[in-house]
Formats: sequence, structure tokens, C-alpha cells
Amino acid sequence: MENSRAYIDFMKQTKAVGREKMEGYNPSTLEKIYDWEREEIEDTIWNYFVNKNDSDLAIFMPKLKKYNGMEALEDKLNIFNVPSRANVNVAEALYITTGQKKYLDLLIENYNKSENKTPIVARAMYLAKNNDVYSWLMDIYVNDTDDKNQICALSGILWRDGFIKNINDMQEFSKKIQFLRMFKSDNREKRREILNEYKNGAFESYKM
Repeated sequence: MENSRAYIDFMKQTKAVGREKMEGYNPSTLEKIYDWEREEIEDTIWNYFVNKNDSDLAIFMPKLKKYNGMEALEDKLNIFNVPSRANVNVAEALYITTGQKKYLDLLIENYNKSENKTPIVARAMYLAKNNDVYSWLMDIYVNDTDDKNQICALSGILWRDGFIKNINDMQEFSKKIQFLRMFKSDNREKRREILNEYKNGAFESYKM
């Protein structure tokens, strides 16, 4: 029997390096593989995550049936230092699965201690529908001095509130560029003022 496309892509990714490695695993792999492939895939996930410290596989650990993936994630939190991409991967997987604030606190700690904060903010914006993350993104928009981080945080806020339908759609962003520019300011207090106006409904007419 031929293997599924999801199986082939997954196995290829386990051996990827450089730019290909950064592309990451398909989060829906376990939903797309054939049933008869699952045990081998789970064995591979476990081996690479537990024994080879491939933290990119953290997204799959809560879905494992053969192994206790949640326990393995907890164990890795004691191994992967803050700040690190590995710690972010594990904390994010635990937060998405449990919703417990202690894992969000770890993400925030990674953000606070990282020199390059943008990758963390870019991931946080996809969690914006959680109230605590939403509040965090508002804080980033106001207080982070990097305009890339401000835009990422703002994107999550606007997506959560229905001003942006798809944060992955660049065509939608291009159509909204004039609206987004209304939030841009190099002055922290001005950004705070804009956000207060936003929360008070001043921009409702721009909602899609």
C-alpha cells in the first residue's frame, strides 16, 4: 500500500535542515494520515521529541494515543531554557491544550527576555481569541518599541474583533492599509490614546 501524502511530507520534514526545517510540520498531519500509518508516526514523533529534542513536534504531543504526550511536554519545560524557541514551542502547545495561564506566563517571560521578540508576537496573534492573550497583545501594541511587533499585535487584536477576517490574507491587508495606518505612531502615549479610542468604538465603521 502506498503511504499518504501527509505521511510522506511528515517523514521528509523530520530530516529537513536549514530553511526547509523552518517551514515546520503540518499541524493536521495526524488527521490526514491513514489509520495504519499512525503507530509508526507516533513512534517517530515520540522519538524525535523525547530523544532528539525536536521541539517543533510539540504541536502533536497532546494528540498522541500511544504515549502520554502531555507528561512529555511538562518534562521538557524543565529542560528547555527561557528564552528559547524550544520553550516557546512547548509552552504554546500546553497553553493551547489546557488554557492554563501559567503557560501563557511562560510565553510572556520568553517575550520579555528575548532580544528578537517578533517571532513570539507573530505566534501570539493567532491566540488572540483568548482574553488573556488579547490583553497581552494590547500591551505589546502600546509598549513595544518595534513597529513590526506593534503591527503583529494589532493584527491579532483586529482579527479577534472582526476587523480582519483572515490574518493570513495579504490581499485583505492591502485593502486595509489606510485603516491600519490610523494606528501607527512612534509615540507610546499616542498609541495608548488610539487604543482607548478603539476600545470605545471609534473605529466600528471600519469593521468588515
